[in-house]
Amino acid sequence: MPFPQPGESAADLWLERSNFAGVVLSGVFYGQSLSEEVCLHLAVFSVSTYFVIKAPATGKISWTFLSLLIGFIIVGTLQVASAARFGELVWIDNRGYTGGPIAWYHSHYNDPSNILGLGTFIFGNFLADGVLLYRLFVIWDRNYFVMIIPVMAYLASTALSVVAVFQAAQPNSARWSHSTVVFELPYWALTTGLNVLITLVLAFRLIRMRRAVVETLGEVHAKLYTSVIAMIVESAVIYAAVGLICIITFAVGSNILNFVEPILGQILCICPELIILRVTYGRAWTRNMTENNSARRVLVRPMSVMPGKQTTLSVPAVASTSDGSFESFDF
Repeated sequence: MPFPQPGESAADLWLERSNFAGVVLSGVFYGQSLSEEVCLHLAVFSVSTYFVIKAPATGKISWTFLSLLIGFIIVGTLQVASAARFGELVWIDNRGYTGGPIAWYHSHYNDPSNILGLGTFIFGNFLADGVLLYRLFVIWDRNYFVMIIPVMAYLASTALSVVAVFQAAQPNSARWSHSTVVFELPYWALTTGLNVLITLVLAFRLIRMRRAVVETLGEVHAKLYTSVIAMIVESAVIYAAVGLICIITFAVGSNILNFVEPILGQILCICPELIILRVTYGRAWTRNMTENNSARRVLVRPMSVMPGKQTTLSVPAVASTSDGSFESFDF
């Protein structure tokens, strides 16, 4: 039977439990695996960094990729560390605070450890959305018209994010206070809407191009670019789906947000890292593959499944591999 602090209600305990579970889930998605099949942040970062540094086809390290990977792992690490520190302050260092841990939580929402976590989350989101925007630009063959609304939403969400962090750092700020919600809710709405929009537009483009790629490369080799997993990674479906859950729970003031937000903090790092891994390994769409809005002009070396036959396509930065397949390192 639980023995809460005097004055703590069942709702207060539910808030505390959800916050504690969020800290645990953040650690799990950062570097602990529930099973051998779960690929989480440290694992994805390690594999991606290995292939960026190895660069087997070009022999050159992509410093842009490496910088992004380092940025994402720093963001993920700081989020876990700040959540752990803030939890320590709430449940250990200040458990004797008048009104219990929940009272300290509400009155110290602007604690530096919590603001650090919020700031790194927003910075990570800024980096991740930037990567997705560039992938949108690449896959849509540098179509500036397609980029207008996403770029405007990106700039607006960035501006709101700065205001949201500033407001959260003010004295007497609280998670669900009017002054906090009035800035955070529009930020969540914009950034989530941007993620969903990019995902839908990317998925639409990839599905439309699938038939052309199958006709050009054949069913076996086309799977590298058109499989379900490839579509999920390239369009960042998981990132958008978790973000959508966050905005819904935030809008209704549900403590479920405390479970989902820490997970999103790691997923927003993992999804771009997976895209970088696919690009580095030569399994992602490149700007040359989408030239002239068609997948029919992609340069491919003679493959083992087509002995003696040359297929003309237009990706100059392609290297044959030992098994006769091909790799492209053009982001």
